[in-house]
Amino acid sequence: MTVSSDLLCPGCGVVLRLNERSSRRAGKLIYDCRTCERRFSLRPREVELVEEVSPEEPGTRTQRLRAFSPMPPPSRRLTEVRQPSVTASLPEGLTVTLDFTDGPQRGHSVRVGFSRCVIGREEGEIQVTDPLVSHRHAVLEVYDIDTIILKDLASTNGTYHNGRLIDHCKLQDGDEIRVGSTILTVAIEKAA
Repeated sequence: MTVSSDLLCPGCGVVLRLNERSSRRAGKLIYDCRTCERRFSLRPREVELVEEVSPEEPGTRTQRLRAFSPMPPPSRRLTEVRQPSVTASLPEGLTVTLDFTDGPQRGHSVRVGFSRCVIGREEGEIQVTDPLVSHRHAVLEVYDIDTIILKDLASTNGTYHNGRLIDHCKLQDGDEIRVGSTILTVAIEKAA
């Protein structure tokens, strides 16, 4: 059964195509419309369990449970995914703050103002006065309330997420980012 065959683009009515790579990164289903070049996300809420009987031996009844999500009505749960940019504001009801907990700017805080912010020593929207930070060190991309991605921009000293060297990762409230000798703590607040 192909899940994407049931979903149509609300704009042009063409069948949406599942983007597996983006879905793995975002942790939810991401669909692309090739006609109008829009992107949609889908987060199924209900999970049903289906019993499967093993066909190996007729006398044994091995049971395997498989979880699957029924298809929701497309008009209710499809939401358009906005591509992050330095001119686009954050999604409504979301506040992202980076607190400098170690390094030359310890005690300072920076509020993320756009859905795409470059972290760097001399370039970018979030400037860090640490000599170990590259000019353009990393980028913070806010897709929606549940998907905030940190990517390393081929920096000299690397970008670390909770002590691990990363190429890219998904951020959550309370995570620590280390660029150079500076440690930033992520504070994500959602309006009620």
